[in-house]
Amino acid sequence: MDYRKTLNLPKMTFPKDLDFAKVEMETLKLWQSLNIYEKRQKNNKGKHKIMIHTPPQKAYGDINAVDSLNMVLKDIALKYRLMNGDNVQHIPIWNSYCIEIEQEALKDIMNGQNINLSESFASNEDLKSNIRKKCHELSEKYSEIQKKQLRNLGIFAHWDNSILTSNPDCESEIIKKFWALCKSDNIIKIEKSRFWCFNCEIEIDSSEIIYSGYNLLSLYVKFPVMQGFEELGENVYMLVWTNMPWILSSVRPVAVNPDLEYSAISVENDSVMIVADNFIDNIKSRFTDNGNKIIKQMKGSELKDIVCSHPLVDINLKVIMDKHVSTEKGTGCNYSISSQTSFKDYEVNTFHIGGLNEALEKGSQFYFDNKIFDPNNPISIELERRGYLFSSDFSEQMYPHCSYCNQPLIVKSDEHWYFNLIANHLRQKTIKAFNTLKCFPATLKRNVRHSIERNTKWKISKRRIWGIPVPVFYCNKCEYQLDLDDNIDLCNRLIEQKGIEGLINIKPKDILSYEIICGNCGARDFRIDSDVLTSDFVSVLSYKNFLLDQKSKLNDLCLKSNFHNGRWDSLSLSSSMAIGGELPFTSIVKYGYIKGVGNS
Repeated sequence: MDYRKTLNLPKMTFPKDLDFAKVEMETLKLWQSLNIYEKRQKNNKGKHKIMIHTPPQKAYGDINAVDSLNMVLKDIALKYRLMNGDNVQHIPIWNSYCIEIEQEALKDIMNGQNINLSESFASNEDLKSNIRKKCHELSEKYSEIQKKQLRNLGIFAHWDNSILTSNPDCESEIIKKFWALCKSDNIIKIEKSRFWCFNCEIEIDSSEIIYSGYNLLSLYVKFPVMQGFEELGENVYMLVWTNMPWILSSVRPVAVNPDLEYSAISVENDSVMIVADNFIDNIKSRFTDNGNKIIKQMKGSELKDIVCSHPLVDINLKVIMDKHVSTEKGTGCNYSISSQTSFKDYEVNTFHIGGLNEALEKGSQFYFDNKIFDPNNPISIELERRGYLFSSDFSEQMYPHCSYCNQPLIVKSDEHWYFNLIANHLRQKTIKAFNTLKCFPATLKRNVRHSIERNTKWKISKRRIWGIPVPVFYCNKCEYQLDLDDNIDLCNRLIEQKGIEGLINIKPKDILSYEIICGNCGARDFRIDSDVLTSDFVSVLSYKNFLLDQKSKLNDLCLKSNFHNGRWDSLSLSSSMAIGGELPFTSIVKYGYIKGVGNS
């Protein structure tokens, strides 16, 4: 007997088992068909205009939890403002110029082979063009994937008018802003030492470094003392330690700790070596001559007047005091930069030693072939040939690696473009304007102000294939930089018509006026700068793309997470003040990490 007929059961029109994927799509279609965002904007047209800005999405991979939360919070603020009758704009922006895009493009095109960018691509323009084309395709692909995922969250935005920074109009706008900064003397080109990755062929910033154990080669090198301690004889050496052999191809001071105890010890061939006391037993164990003895003891501070000769080139080096130098590793006399000391404290003047510096400029193949981390590297061989290599050994150490390919890094000196954050009293102007900015939480104001006060320079260019080229031209004959104030419009028109490929592929003489010649040598053979603008620089200037054709005064809100680049706030403020003399937004809200994402 069917007892259901005897019961007064409810009659339901919806199915018992819901197909959530189907219901979700039907709900989204309903929302999209209603055009609520467009209708509300039409009703609010002419009302108080508001822009809600966030750092551009990275056009790579699926949308992550941090970006999802960012967009949801932005959507809450947008819908609240819409219901209040405000005219709220939300134009999504994707940053195409992230390094992961180029990494994937290289992997796809070269079938995962380990290649050398500098040598393999130097004369292969077709290959570089294919890589850029692949990068552009990947950025469009991932931006569409993320756009679909965000739309599925029911977020209001002008999805059909979204911005991709690799679009020609955006690239042209960024070039204009770069040139505006150049004309105001906020952009400078300087030489700095940077961590360099052989495998990726890029300079690595501190945020891109991971530290892991590595069996590292250390060199103990004799530096002849040219001035000081003449009473010890003629063959007096400072025994200098470095765990970066390639660094000997540049001029750096020898660092000692002023608080450590040092000794001069006699060794064979009437030589005298100056080392920290903790290293004396190590020296004695290497010689069978029992005549080794300490002939003078001193504090590290007494070594400040010593002048040494570089073992590979005819140049004198000063001894500097550095309290970070220890005797846990090494001789107490260091040639490498301590982990606590910033690169900015040591200006590097690179010199040429035979083929060493030339090989460094050519790229990593020299070092792959010659095993720079092995005892038979070219620097060790040359030091041993000249009689200055005391010894070498390997030790397991925590060492900086590239976060993209997990390969060990070296230090390389190169010229790049920097944003001068203190030129033309920019820092003072930014701080004065920043005091009017509304910040939440209150601690954010202190942190951003501290970042503005602390930073003096910001690296905005790098040597890569994928990116917006720096629109600066040089004479091929004498490397003289041309003054192209009258020709930047030509570059912009070319980019607007054909994108960055149009500027990269065309010969400079075909777009520059015939009257332009090198102001130094009179030649008319030019080349474009080999650097491209960094992803961070493009991201910071994104507000200019975001506000294209927006002439009216806006009330702007910036919403971002702690997970985003910590310097994005201060750099956005500084760049906006340098270009237009006003802040890019009137208030900023910053929220914390999601539990389980980042260090929560």
